[in-house]
Amino acid sequence: MPYIAHDQFHQYYDKMSPVETQLYLRNLLVALKRVHDFNVIHRDVKPSNFLYNRKQQKFLLVDFGLAQDISRRRDVAFSFRDVALKKVPAEDRCWHWRWGRGESAG
Repeated sequence: MPYIAHDQFHQYYDKMSPVETQLYLRNLLVALKRVHDFNVIHRDVKPSNFLYNRKQQKFLLVDFGLAQDISRRRDVAFSFRDVALKKVPAEDRCWHWRWGRGESAG
């Protein structure tokens, strides 16, 4: 898992402008949509699992320890390593970095 320098949510949430809040939520939803496109649900979405670097405007969805592959059995949890290495094509493995810079998700 790559390291991303990030701020703690409680340090910045009340300082975010409406535009920055919209950017934050858009990137969270794009990250979740991308994970769902591979039939995986995160199951532990919370501010501490969506890292945000305000200065660089980078975002990273982390902690896939409770993630679940819904295309198979619904009671099997997969780790981030399983999801990243087996489900995601090589060219898409760094999607969170690409989208964090505001590039197109498509």
